[in-house]
Order: sequence, then structure tokens, then C-alpha cells
Amino acid sequence: SVDAMKRVEEIKQKRQARFIMNRLKKSKELQKAEDIKEVKQNIHLLRAPHAGTPKQLEDKMVQKLQEDVPMEEDS
Repeated sequence: SVDAMKRVEEIKQKRQARFIMNRLKKSKELQKAEDIKEVKQNIHLLRAPHAGTPKQLEDKMVQKLQEDVPMEEDS
């Protein structure tokens, strides 16, 4: 019965850890969406006169943000 209690506690710890990781993952996704929205709204602040069309610059910034997030998840 003591072994069973230890096993139950071990399972509880794993579930808690998984729950926390899932919450953090959702937070990262929401933050990424907010970042993309902010870039789209304030693209005029980022655009240099020689950078080309605003749409091209916006696409580059969104692509850069999307590339940065997978690198952080691998860590």
C-alpha cells in the first residue's frame, strides 16, 4: 500500500508538470499572435524608405517572428 501511494504521487506530479507545460505553450501561441498583430499595425514605424512595398516588409517581419518561435520551443 505504501508503494501504491508513492506511485499515485508520482503520477500526480507528472500530470501537474504536463498541465503547466500546456498552459505555457498556449501562452507562447497567444504572445506570437499579439506580436504579429502589433507588427501589422505599426509597420509604418519599421519600414525604411528603400525597403520596398509595405506588404513585402510585413511578410518578412511575420516570417521572422514565425522562425524565432520554433527555435525557442526547441530549447
